[in-house]
Amino acid sequence: MTIANGAQHSLHFVAESSYGTTPSTPTWTPMPHTGTTLALTKDAIESEKLRSAKVIFSTDEAKTLGLEIDKDDSHAADPSKKNNNFALLLHDLSSCKE
Repeated sequence: MTIANGAQHSLHFVAESSYGTTPSTPTWTPMPHTGTTLALTKDAIESEKLRSAKVIFSTDEAKTLGLEIDKDDSHAADPSKKNNNFALLLHDLSSCKE
């Protein structure tokens, strides 16, 4: 009998060609992550793979902090940038409907 092994999973993303549009020939890019669980508990996460992402409200704020803005999740997903902190620009949400 075959038994599922939760350790054999992966996380990937596809970069959109434009906002909200999946490319016609998507490229799956592996995204590093430290693990997952279906447990209903919130444990402390300790990993040397984690880094800081600062939510900012303007590009000037990113410049002041000396952070690059992650516009396409490449900073979050690229293992070669694992030691680089980055900024996430909060977009105008005033046109969103509840």
